[in-house]
Amino acid sequence: MEEPKKTKWLTQSINDEILSKLSLKNRYSFLNNNLMALLSPEEFNFLKKVQRFCMRFEKKNNITHGPDEDIYDWIPAFGKEGLITRNDPFAMIDLN
Repeated sequence: MEEPKKTKWLTQSINDEILSKLSLKNRYSFLNNNLMALLSPEEFNFLKKVQRFCMRFEKKNNITHGPDEDIYDWIPAFGKEGLITRNDPFAMIDLN
């Protein structure tokens, strides 16, 4: 017996026209336009660096933001870039 084809989402609540306008690139553009005046040049450059990494990561790993994706799988890549750190070293179980 053949397994049913899996779709991107279980139920799509946003129509395709709006969904296409919610791309990561468009969201970053909106964010940058609104934060440019509030952030220092150093902070804004850091934001752009993070955005470039996220755009490349999404493309390279074919991220769809669907229900079958687990963000915990992304932590090593973000940690390698220095974008995620652990506050607690968990010394009681010898994790550093």
